[in-house]
Amino acid sequence: MPSHDRHYSAATVVWHPAGEIHEDRFVNDGHILFLAFKDEWLKTLPADLLLRNQGCSWEGGLLYRFGLELYQELNRCGSISLETVVDLIALCGSSAKAPGQAEWLDRVVEWMNDECCSNLTLTQAAELAGVHPVHVSRSFRRTQGCTFREYLTLIRLRRATELLKRSSRHVTEIAFACGFSDHAHFTRTFKRATGVTPTGHRMQTG
Repeated sequence: MPSHDRHYSAATVVWHPAGEIHEDRFVNDGHILFLAFKDEWLKTLPADLLLRNQGCSWEGGLLYRFGLELYQELNRCGSISLETVVDLIALCGSSAKAPGQAEWLDRVVEWMNDECCSNLTLTQAAELAGVHPVHVSRSFRRTQGCTFREYLTLIRLRRATELLKRSSRHVTEIAFACGFSDHAHFTRTFKRATGVTPTGHRMQTG
C-alpha cells in the first residue's frame, strides 16, 4: 500500500478507519491522545450510525474539546468518561436516517428538570428513552445546540438563579441543592456563564 505524509497543526482531531496503518511524528514538542475502538464495542453502536471509512481530520471545535477533556481526565485520574467518548464518536459519524424530533426527548428533558440535583448521566437518559446513548447525544446537539451535560448545567444554573433571587439560603446550600459538587465548582460555573459570582448576582438582583 502506498504511503504519504499528512501534516496537522495543534488542536487537530484525526480519524483513522479500521485497518489503516499509521505513524505519528512531532515536528516540535507536543502531546497526543490515541483512542482505539474494539470491534466488539463498535458493534454495540446504533445500526444507523455510519462511521467514516476514510481518514479525515477536524481542527479545533467541539471534537477537539471532547478530546481535550478525555486527555485531562486520563492524566488526572487514570480513566476516561464513557459519556465523553460517546459524544465524540457520535460527532465522528453520520446518521443513515433523516433527522427528526425524537418522541422521547420531552420525557428526558422533564426528567432532567425534576432530578437536576442528582448526578444524572447520558447512560441514564438513554435508558429512560429506550435508545442508545449516541442517539441522546446527537438529539441534544441537534435540537438544543449543546451537549447533554451542557443542557443539564443550564437547568441547574436557571434553578440556582431563581434561588439566589427569591431565597436567603447560603450560596453553598444553593450549590448543593442545584446539583453542583461544591461551592467552588458552582462559583466557577456560574461566573463563566454570567460574568459575575453567585454572591455578586444576588447583590445585583436583591
